[in-house]
Amino acid sequence: MFEKLKKFSENDPGDVEENYNQWSEENHGRIEIIERKIISTNDSKTIIIIFYKEKKDYKIIIGPTELEQETINFLSKDLSFHTFPGNNTKIRNALNDLGIKNLAMVVKRERHYMLKARNFGKKSFDDLERYLSTNGCYIGMPLPEGFAEEQ
Repeated sequence: MFEKLKKFSENDPGDVEENYNQWSEENHGRIEIIERKIISTNDSKTIIIIFYKEKKDYKIIIGPTELEQETINFLSKDLSFHTFPGNNTKIRNALNDLGIKNLAMVVKRERHYMLKARNFGKKSFDDLERYLSTNGCYIGMPLPEGFAEEQ
């Protein structure tokens, strides 16, 4: 009937209530309390017994997921860390001419902006797109929330 049981036991009724309140705050939104019982024992202990169940659709999101963190790391590296397919030097020089320092600045741009660079044609652009796609990225993709391109 009940999924879980939590027991708080202290000699001081104030302490047991404080412990319960702290636990309740830490789990706010992710549990549903079914029943709460307060019991006083013969040896002057106060016990609070909680029957609860965890909400199935609750998710704790503290920071980026592992995949998001990998994407952030990939996009924020300086261009010199990347080895592009095709003519690596040509792609890197063209991106430098556009003032692009990392791949986060690349994915935010549109195709026509990229093709404005001197000596950066369709083949170089296709090579760049292929490199991005093999790492799960693409031109025009949204950056992870809170991501600063100048990292």
